[in-house]
Amino acid sequence: CLCLIGGGKYSGKTYLLHSLIDLFAFDLIRLLSSYDIYIKLLGICHNRIIDLLQNYSPIRIIKSMNLTLIPNDVFHLKNDNDIDYIACQIKKRRRFIHQLIQINFHEKEQSIILGSLMIVVLASSQYVYTKNLCSHRRKFLINSLNKTTLSFKRALLDIRQNPNRVRAAFNNDILTRLIEPYVFHDQSNICYIGTLNPGHRHRIATKSTIEFARNLRICLKRINKQRRKREKLSRMNTNNNNNTF
Repeated sequence: CLCLIGGGKYSGKTYLLHSLIDLFAFDLIRLLSSYDIYIKLLGICHNRIIDLLQNYSPIRIIKSMNLTLIPNDVFHLKNDNDIDYIACQIKKRRRFIHQLIQINFHEKEQSIILGSLMIVVLASSQYVYTKNLCSHRRKFLINSLNKTTLSFKRALLDIRQNPNRVRAAFNNDILTRLIEPYVFHDQSNICYIGTLNPGHRHRIATKSTIEFARNLRICLKRINKQRRKREKLSRMNTNNNNNTF
């Protein structure tokens, strides 16, 4: 499952994230007796991926067998205190970093993954304008934040305009490469939560949020259409092979 959370300044995104994490913490406590739960808290900043639980240490992404691997230590949730610690880490203010929360559910005392959840909190460059920073520093932060978000939006637009280049569109940036397995998995569920503020000062951000959600919906429709087409061709080939024998 993939959950994307976006929104600009004064949109209520931070409150929404805190409420979501509090509710999810109760569910994790209940699931501890049934599953082994591992969590990664990652961040994307300055066009690189970092481990937020390991003092912002940089991480290299490895491609192996068409899978994206993140070779860093995972945090094993063992009790209520571990869940409280992770919840506090997620709630820390990191306004200039795109946060990724990956939670994997394993069978008890086995390495088999039963399910995975990725929560992506998209940062907004609107916070930069309110900071007392020099022009060079402000420009650098804005470009760093916008580059990742724009790359994701371009991937959605590329799928909208060129449906035959679906996977190629999701190989242009760190964020798109990380969420690619969740987007294209046959049993994956994807949701986008765009927090809105209809005030006069934030009409541009509201319009951008709605446009992003619309492009994401079209992108998912394209992917599902191609997925159904592949399944239909696979069934036809299976039937033809059965008829041959």
